[in-house]
Amino acid sequence: MKEKLLKYIEEKTFSKPGSIKDETALFEEGIFDSMGLLGLINFLEDEFGVVTSDIELTDENFRSVNTIVDFVNRKRAVAV
Repeated sequence: MKEKLLKYIEEKTFSKPGSIKDETALFEEGIFDSMGLLGLINFLEDEFGVVTSDIELTDENFRSVNTIVDFVNRKRAVAV
């Protein structure tokens, strides 16, 4: 999952492969903005079946690749 997410982010942001690390602050470092977040939410739903509510759009869930992976894992665990 992490590899798919990293590839998606690199492709959508035209980042050099390997430049985004697991703990890179995606919004603080300007890699993503609000429009990028909308695309990311759609990607998570299409790729992993995760539906995100407005209340879940927090730094805790979307700060970095690691926090996004944790968020997706929690959502998928609840869905089972």
